[in-house]
Amino acid sequence: MLAIHLLCNNLEHPIIPHLQHWIKSNQCRHQVSLISLKEEAKGGDILLLISCSDYISSKIASKYSKIFVIHASDLPKGRGWSPHVWTLLDGAEELTISLIEAHEKIDQGDIWAQEKIAIAPSDLFDEIDSKLFAAEIRLIEKAVRLIESGQKVGTRQIGEASYFPKRTPEDSEIDPSKPLSDTFNKIRLMDVNRYPAFFKLHGSEFIIEIKKRV
Repeated sequence: MLAIHLLCNNLEHPIIPHLQHWIKSNQCRHQVSLISLKEEAKGGDILLLISCSDYISSKIASKYSKIFVIHASDLPKGRGWSPHVWTLLDGAEELTISLIEAHEKIDQGDIWAQEKIAIAPSDLFDEIDSKLFAAEIRLIEKAVRLIESGQKVGTRQIGEASYFPKRTPEDSEIDPSKPLSDTFNKIRLMDVNRYPAFFKLHGSEFIIEIKKRV
């Protein structure tokens, strides 16, 4: 039985129900806890950083056998913030999610496993999240299996690195003068509940909500 901590800073993040379901499904196999503060990281076998912006000090790191980060890009490309959103804004129709070992330099640890998921051009943010979170859960499972088996499979990141900046509310703004065909990709990626797409017109600001007709 492994002692595992899942660290996600925001307990309102949409991945939380998926993490809670995984914990419930594995509570007979392992001692798993969901934490939101790095100060709660008291030590164990595995610390997994999921949608986590905290920097883990060497003092905390020394309390765990292994610390992993899940990052939604094909590293070393796409280091930084909100990588899956920036990648899809660039027109990609596939995402790579990486399981990496935590490193003192952010997003530069060895790659232990990767998952690729196809994103249809008609997928909305909630459908994308569903695919993304399912892949992240699979990587959590893989991390646990690798540690259980005693394998060390990490490989260095190879290639030219690129970096994404932190997104701001202004990044969700839509230009109302542009045709919908030009702005749809941006609109569909914006989280209606947390970072909604919006536009300004006639002295007012309007939020855009989008859903598929079924």
